[in-house]
Amino acid sequence: MVKTLLIYILLSAIILIGYIGSYAISVVLFFFAIGALLLPIVVIGFPILIF
Repeated sequence: MVKTLLIYILLSAIILIGYIGSYAISVVLFFFAIGALLLPIVVIGFPILIF
């Protein structure tokens, strides 16, 4: 009974870590995508502001 409970806790912990990890990766990729979209605007926008 205790062994089954420990295995269940271990599995749920692994699932939770995996879920948090995938969420963190998706957030990083989301910010990376925003950065990639904003970079051309900044590159094109700065010369216009200067001149």
